[in-house]
Amino acid sequence: MRTQSFAELQARVPIGKTAANKQTPLLMHMNYRIQLPDHDWVVGEKHRLIPSVYGFINIKENLLEDHKAVTYSGPTFIAIRSGKSCSSTALSHARDFNFIMNCDEFADNCKLSNGEYKPILIMTVDGGPDENPRYEKTIACAIQHFKKYNLDALFLATNAPGRSAFNRVERRMAPLSRDLAGLILPHDHFGTHLNEKGETTDEELELKNFEHAGTALAEIWSETIIDSYPTVAKYVKPEESNESEYYVSSDNTSAEWKMKHVRDSHYFLQIVKCDQPQCCSERRSSYSKLLNQFIPAPLSISLRDGLNVTNNTEGSKFVSLFLRMTLNDDHLKQGMTKEVPFDYCCPSLIDLVESRTCNKCGLYHGTLKSMKCHKKFCKAMNPSEPPTLDKEKALPTDRRIRPQRVAARRQQEKMVIWISRLNDQHADWFDDEEVDDGDNVEKFEAPMGENSIPILELEDFMKNPWEENKE
Repeated sequence: MRTQSFAELQARVPIGKTAANKQTPLLMHMNYRIQLPDHDWVVGEKHRLIPSVYGFINIKENLLEDHKAVTYSGPTFIAIRSGKSCSSTALSHARDFNFIMNCDEFADNCKLSNGEYKPILIMTVDGGPDENPRYEKTIACAIQHFKKYNLDALFLATNAPGRSAFNRVERRMAPLSRDLAGLILPHDHFGTHLNEKGETTDEELELKNFEHAGTALAEIWSETIIDSYPTVAKYVKPEESNESEYYVSSDNTSAEWKMKHVRDSHYFLQIVKCDQPQCCSERRSSYSKLLNQFIPAPLSISLRDGLNVTNNTEGSKFVSLFLRMTLNDDHLKQGMTKEVPFDYCCPSLIDLVESRTCNKCGLYHGTLKSMKCHKKFCKAMNPSEPPTLDKEKALPTDRRIRPQRVAARRQQEKMVIWISRLNDQHADWFDDEEVDDGDNVEKFEAPMGENSIPILELEDFMKNPWEENKE
């Protein structure tokens, strides 16, 4: 049984009140579009525990091109953190990943029989700003994982906005939530740390109470069996919550190395070994028998007037990987890299592809910032090389982004909501100097004091998570 893929999901579990409503069978009309938020923002409800759920996905052997080979089952790991003292960051996910890779309970899933780490990792995540494949700190952590565990290939993918309900880990949330039905996790086991206004008066006592509640929740979930597979849950103390900043800042990966081994796009990150022995160690898998290096950009075809590659227009259809590899895409390839921009057929990103493609070498990037960093290297390496793309079509890379609103802040970064020209909404972290948040931009304001507990309104609590399908 191959277990080379796992997915990650987050939620919030309140303490001091009912953790989950009781569950009951439900008969409902299914003319609804399934839609869930992609992320719980950095500043969330304080008096809650944050469980990050990681699920291994077993892949059956000898079922080539059979979708049923990729199952929904496998072991589950849950890292539980304090919602008051911790937050969701790329470094917290990196800490969890390193723990999982070296955890004895998951040795069969992470390692080969000879003790080496499995050579290929496929991970699907929520589309939130802290873990999406285009976020620079996520990419930096992924590169560190790739090098540390001597991987042949690392793939990090996410669903399109609003499609997090299709994350495979969602199927595990039902039994996990059922275990919490009617359960109240104590918030004052060692004595109350709150005054009458719900404000924290004793931070040390608060840490102890959160740790007790988190440990109790971990014990409950560790007894849960899902599809005959175990669940391992651990409470993570605030001081142990993240990998050190050194884990990212120590990354001395050159722009040249990234150009050879990394391809980032809006929803998909690829890090793959090259075939040069002086650069990369020998591949440990059969990956090179299928692909030279990177997975090519998905393309849609139309059969109206013969077989034509289209820009995902009406009546077109995406083809399988193996058929895609036989298509002639020379007319779509850009620059010296001779690659098709990975998001070429993504409807919500059509207007961004040109501005994210280097007009010297033709390499596509998931963000303007990534392209800007690459362009400095590309210009230095090819000072006399004329641009391969029309400069008038490419947007300037040094401009600041003007968001619809600023959703959250943390040290030297802002999470902004921005709208593409096709009115698709995106959320990303940007450095302060990259954001133009003038007078007309809706500013983020914390709803309550730093030490207070927000109150969840009944109307919000009972809000229908389903969206009616009007098609």
